[in-house]
Amino acid sequence: MKHFVVDDNKDKVNEIRRRLQVDHLWPMLEDGGIYSLPLGANESAWEAAEGLDVESAAAHLEVASQDNIFFQVIDLNAKQKKALRTDASRRIKHMDWPVSIQRLSIWPQKQAYPGVCHDVCVETFPEVVDLLCLAPWMSLRSTLR
Repeated sequence: MKHFVVDDNKDKVNEIRRRLQVDHLWPMLEDGGIYSLPLGANESAWEAAEGLDVESAAAHLEVASQDNIFFQVIDLNAKQKKALRTDASRRIKHMDWPVSIQRLSIWPQKQAYPGVCHDVCVETFPEVVDLLCLAPWMSLRSTLR
């Protein structure tokens, strides 16, 4: 019985942590905004960035990243939209913060990231993703712009 109580407390702590993360990111995003995130940094880069302030962590992760993602936010309130009961709607219902995004890619690819300005083009159809699962929290917290 004690094992279930510990798991229940762990679930509550994770839920509170996710709610705080959403509350932190909510004022940073807007419908129609275009954002970028560095991805693919190795474990040592993540560990080194955890002890730094936000600006230093952002600079460290951008230098250490091997890839990046560009996207445009189509809808921040995807969970509140009415939809038929399908596998996709059930998946959206269980997301912490479902956001409809349009992925973009740098054109031409030879441009360096990070940079001041990039030309981007549409990559795929819009999709609903859990924003908190799009990138590691450290990356979302420090380098989302």
